[in-house]
Amino acid sequence: NQNNDQLKYLIFISFLIHLVSINFFPTNFEGGYGQYSDLFNISDKILYIKTYYSAQFNTYIFSALGSILNFFIPSINGFQAIKIISAFSYFFLGFGLFNILKFCKYKEHSVLFILIIFLNSIIFSYGFRAFNDLFAFSFAIYAFSRILINCKNNLIFIDALLLGLAIIIKSYNLILIIPLIILFYNHFKKTNLVIRYIFTLIIIFIPIILWNIFTYNYLGFILAPTNEDLEIAIIGNDKSRDYLWVLNNFIFYLGYLTLVSTPFIFNSFLSIIKKNHITVSIILLIALILSFYLQKYFFISSELDLGPLQSFIPDKVYKSMIIFLFIFFSLFIYLFLTSEELDKKELNLFKVILISVLLYLFALSFIKASQRYLILPIPFIYLIIFNYRQSKLLIKLTLSLYLIINSVLLANYYIVGKSTKKVLNFLETNKILENTLPNVIVPHIYHLYFDPHILNKKKIIVKTSDYKITHYDDNSIFSSKINLFGYEIKKFSVIKLVE
Repeated sequence: NQNNDQLKYLIFISFLIHLVSINFFPTNFEGGYGQYSDLFNISDKILYIKTYYSAQFNTYIFSALGSILNFFIPSINGFQAIKIISAFSYFFLGFGLFNILKFCKYKEHSVLFILIIFLNSIIFSYGFRAFNDLFAFSFAIYAFSRILINCKNNLIFIDALLLGLAIIIKSYNLILIIPLIILFYNHFKKTNLVIRYIFTLIIIFIPIILWNIFTYNYLGFILAPTNEDLEIAIIGNDKSRDYLWVLNNFIFYLGYLTLVSTPFIFNSFLSIIKKNHITVSIILLIALILSFYLQKYFFISSELDLGPLQSFIPDKVYKSMIIFLFIFFSLFIYLFLTSEELDKKELNLFKVILISVLLYLFALSFIKASQRYLILPIPFIYLIIFNYRQSKLLIKLTLSLYLIINSVLLANYYIVGKSTKKVLNFLETNKILENTLPNVIVPHIYHLYFDPHILNKKKIIVKTSDYKITHYDDNSIFSSKINLFGYEIKKFSVIKLVE
């Protein structure tokens, strides 16, 4: 009961904190979700949904949820509705993780584990943003957890339907079918519940089948419209996406996952090696040297960088670090699986987690890489890491570091959005909006400019290229200035191209 009360307080406080960004200007292609969260005030709803896919290639379901909230609370707009739903993710993530910890018979303080997950910089920062990822993955984890604890209860069929809904919000949640099949198989071998489990799996697929029937009949595509980001490597039309491109992405995914699991994964590693310090140290030293040599054959995979902090670290150093962390992760997993401390039941459970995570990241390596896709595997990898006791001092220091990084990320999010809005206001006031190339702010204003159906008459169309928007430049006719805690930050500038 005490854990339940603490969990409720943690979730509610997290929800309130993430409402801070409810009026922040959207950045990095998140604007499409809010722009199209007004479905019930539109007469031609099919055209409206079709237009949505010019700004986003994720399914319309998330914006549909925003439309429902916007409809019932008319005082908010679509962007605010999406931010509220995004912040609401912590309810599903918190209770879902609590169920999974109970299922795994986690021996330590469950709420502390959930707090660490909540404050992990990827998960914490995306709670502020108007993306569907945190909500979709959190909702999936919640539905998945309920299936685990309701195996012998008829509620499992409702939970299966919930997981199906999570899958149509984000199709990457399909990976959760893998651990379910393995766990179901291991369970029904000893019981007569095989029909129940097969029926559960069928129910999970019903929502995505119905949704794709709808998109095919009315929008002309299955799963998602054609998009270069979703171009599948090797079998797609982009010849640059070859086997090495996939390998590069896979290494960066695992290296980045290890990075965001620091320092807990290193502490667990030390607990495993015990008396083999010399041998392991030699292996890691060789791995470090090898990483600096191999980095020249690799590139930084798409969004798997350090965001606003990346400019302070040379690419060679960063690539070397990721490759080293990939090798370190591989060694950690090998030592973990060969450890004699785990009983057979624990070992089998962790094998299911690892197989699912590796398959998930391998599948993702065939398309454009993104750090937000790691939201789903982070809690499960932490289950393995926290199989070893973490000291209270390390937890406190790490949480303090998380808070610092999260503050920087939130400040950057505010600065980029505010700067973009200031530049747009300047262009509109001076009536040069249609004479200016958006250039560096395209990801932040994509939903305002690009619309092949011209459904919204307010869409901006660039008619001439007399001006362009750049990063800050002294020789500009206007520069955005943001005052943050007494510091003046200049982010974007408007440059005149013709005299």
